[in-house]
Amino acid sequence: MKKEQIMSHDVLAGIFYFLHKTGKALGSRTDLHENIYNLQQNDEFSLLRDFNFSTDGIFPVSNEIEDSLFSLLLSNMIYFRNPSYVEIELMEESEKVIKRDIFDNKFSQKEINQMEKIATAY
Repeated sequence: MKKEQIMSHDVLAGIFYFLHKTGKALGSRTDLHENIYNLQQNDEFSLLRDFNFSTDGIFPVSNEIEDSLFSLLLSNMIYFRNPSYVEIELMEESEKVIKRDIFDNKFSQKEINQMEKIATAY
């Protein structure tokens, strides 16, 4: 069966899935941008290549990450926790959706393993 096109929000959802499974905090938006930027330097993490960053400010910023967060928020996959809406959290029911709709339809086992490694290095 032909796999569907992988979008940047699919990659983030997969990473969030493994972070959530291991109990690691997803952190803030700033943390997310900085971590993905740093992890992207590792050639082993080819799934992160499509995230482009501007490094002109205090920390690296990716429009692809911001667009992905917005997409995941609108689809009720994540929410922002605490009064200033800084911390990112994965909705509990999102785990099933990610496994069924994203992992099964878009990623090879090798790519899923890569996302798990990214989450471990996060």
